[in-house]
Parts: sequence; structure tokens; C-alpha cells
Amino acid sequence: MAHLAAGEIDRGIVLCGRGVGACVAANKVAGVRAALVSDMYSAHQGVEDDNINVIWLGGWGVGNQLALDLVRTFLSAQ
Repeated sequence: MAHLAAGEIDRGIVLCGRGVGACVAANKVAGVRAALVSDMYSAHQGVEDDNINVIWLGGWGVGNQLALDLVRTFLSAQ
């Protein structure tokens, strides 16, 4: 998160068990706008409408293929 907060990178991707608590904690860091994402619409619109810069994936609830699709969607959103 430090690299993101410092402006050294534009976006981040995090994968953990559930994702809820860690995502909440990340949003306390200045410059970090993280969202727990589990659907394609949120991955895209989170960037375009809410300006998120970190996608948080709960590995216990998101399968491999969906995670890959969510990351691709997040990274391609403008």
C-alpha cells in the first residue's frame, strides 16, 4: 500500500481469505481507495464511477477464473 499511497504505482490487486476487514483497514491509508469486488460490473464501474485504485478479492469466495476476469476488467477500466 505504501507504493500506491506514494503515487509510485497507479493500481493494486490484493487477494486474501475473506477480504472484508483487510479492505476496511486499507481504506484508512491516505491515497488508497480499495473495494472488495466479486462481480464484473463492480470491477469496471468501481474504477469509472468511484475511482477505486485497489481491487480486493476474497479468495474463499472467488474462484480462479472469476478472479482472473475481475482483474482483467479492473485493469482495463478507465
